[in-house]
Amino acid sequence: MRIRESQTLDEILQIIERSEYLMGYINRGFIFAKSNLDSSYLKYKQIHFANLKNNFVLIPLTDDLYDEINDNKGKHEHGFHFLTDKLIDFGIEISKREKSKVAYVEADYFGGTGSQQAVVWIDDNEILRTSNDRAINQALSLLGIQRDRDKDEFETIELNKYRTVEDWIDS
Repeated sequence: MRIRESQTLDEILQIIERSEYLMGYINRGFIFAKSNLDSSYLKYKQIHFANLKNNFVLIPLTDDLYDEINDNKGKHEHGFHFLTDKLIDFGIEISKREKSKVAYVEADYFGGTGSQQAVVWIDDNEILRTSNDRAINQALSLLGIQRDRDKDEFETIELNKYRTVEDWIDS
C-alpha cells in the first residue's frame, strides 16, 4: 500500500486506519503442551497462563515476570532481545516438570519489519535455536503443532489473537 504525495491528510489517515500493515506485534514467552500444571509455578507472583488452541499454553513474558525471574542477575543471550541465562533455566525447568518440549519465542514487528527468535528444549537438551522469519513456526512444528489447512502453525494455535504481551494476561 503506497501513499502518494497528492493524497490529502484525510485520505492518508483512512489508509492508516484500515491498514494492519502499520500495526505492531510484540510477543515473548514460553509455549508447551498443556498437561497437569502444578502449583509450583506459582512461586512466581507475576506468572500468568494463557490457553492456546490444540491444548497448548503460553506463559507470556511480561516485564514484571522478566524482572522476577532474572532478579537483576540474568545474563543476556546473544541474538535475542530478551532471553537470558535465567530464562533458559526456567525453560529447562518447565521442560523437565512437564516432561515435554518447551519453546521460548520472541517477536517484535512494526510496519512490516521486525524479527523473531526461538529456542526449543527437551529436558536439558536444546534442540533448536534460531532467528529468522520462520523461527516461531519452526519451534511450534517441533512442539508437534500441525498446521490447519490454509494456516501456518502460528495461526493454528492463534498466537495472532493478541498483538502485545500484556494482552495475553486477561485471556
